[in-house]
Amino acid sequence: MYERMARSVSQLFQYKRDSHSYRRNEAPALRTLLEWGRAKMTQSALVVMMIVLHRVCASHNQRTSLQDVCTASELPRVVTCNAPTRYECGIQIGTGARDMIQASLHTKEMKSLQKWITTTDGEDTFKKLVSLNGKRFPEVIQEIRGISVGANVSFDAMLMGNLASELACLSGVNTTSAIRKSCTDYHFLRSVQTTRHSMEGSSSTHIYAESIWGHNEDELPADNKTTFLIEANITGYPNLAYTAFAYAPAVPGWAWGFNHHGHGQTVNALFPKTCVVGLGVNFVARDALEASTIDDAIARIMLKGEQHALGQAFNLGNTNSIERGHVLIETSPNGTRQTVVACADATETKIVSSPVSHHSQHLWGVTQDVVAWHTNMYKILPREYGLRDTSSEHRDAALRSAPNATDKNGVLSRLSDRSDAAWPVFRSGRPPDCCATLNTVLFDVRQRKVDMWVVAASAGGVDAQCLPNATAPARSWAWAVNREGSRNS
Repeated sequence: MYERMARSVSQLFQYKRDSHSYRRNEAPALRTLLEWGRAKMTQSALVVMMIVLHRVCASHNQRTSLQDVCTASELPRVVTCNAPTRYECGIQIGTGARDMIQASLHTKEMKSLQKWITTTDGEDTFKKLVSLNGKRFPEVIQEIRGISVGANVSFDAMLMGNLASELACLSGVNTTSAIRKSCTDYHFLRSVQTTRHSMEGSSSTHIYAESIWGHNEDELPADNKTTFLIEANITGYPNLAYTAFAYAPAVPGWAWGFNHHGHGQTVNALFPKTCVVGLGVNFVARDALEASTIDDAIARIMLKGEQHALGQAFNLGNTNSIERGHVLIETSPNGTRQTVVACADATETKIVSSPVSHHSQHLWGVTQDVVAWHTNMYKILPREYGLRDTSSEHRDAALRSAPNATDKNGVLSRLSDRSDAAWPVFRSGRPPDCCATLNTVLFDVRQRKVDMWVVAASAGGVDAQCLPNATAPARSWAWAVNREGSRNS
């Protein structure tokens, strides 16, 4: 019996018998345990121990096999920089992502833009865009110049890549085709109304117990080959440490990111019917990533007195301004507008998780939940500002018909929704839908934590067991606030 059970247990570990960790750790430990049991235990006790081991190992095998399936896709490459200036940081980013940047500038779309900007109209438009954005965002220009040096590509090519959406629209290419990035965000906030009674009287206030939003980053599956994470630490004035997801050859910001000031942002592309020579989406988003407060971020995005070339929607939060809730801003060539996702009268940040009493004081809470979501169509500005996007309409309808999230798992469940087989919220790139969800990121403002999920999609779709609401995150960061500029970790 001992030999049969031992063989059975060993076979359960067979799937990784050649691995380094099994040879060094699990196999010797298992043999030692079995030998000890044979020498020290009665036969009946040994049988019980073997049955328990058998079940534990079977469960371990099942969990590990599922984890192997769910993490089949590679995590994004991490490119780091530690430098005193944005130019020098750009050199390090360009060096670390050189192959992806070079590949991204040799696509069919980029070659078409390169040809167009050599025409009289194209050259004039390109120069105006570069001049306008360079005057408004000189630090972004320096970062792009540094990236071009590190990636060994021309400065003009990098500028063209960062203005590709605007150039594609202004050259006559359909905006929806030119801007394929199309994402989903879902917000959940819970406030607690607290009343304090004391000898001096009563007082009431609202505080945030939960402040969470999640974001699905959607793009063409092929574009995942030229995406990467940036972990930057710029030590010179003004100092900045940030983590962000980026699409080569663009600067970070126009996807999702967070910085050491406690600022976090995610972006949904919008498809306005018109475009103008104005400030570009990549430039505005990269500048917003520098924000130190909610108000600073709003000012950088609203661009008082200046015009956006295209449109995008920002989802914002800040760990130092929990009482402000989350801010949504939509931009367009026709203007910008913001709204606040917040519970009524939430003003303080002290958390109350349960009733407490102490001497002459008594404190209790009444909760209020608020949810909101955003896809790739205008909801704050007039709907007619934008082109129709079928996927956005279906994703919006699915989120509207689903039960409201009531916690973090509920947010992940909404972002994992695949009830609409043709146009799901969590996307796999199967026709008629062109895009796939490259990653899902969850911002927990109160806990100062950011989690990321990367789920493998195949021709058969996405395994439901691997969706963000069913698995652990692939990467997590402490959304630390360090005013000395140390990197988020």
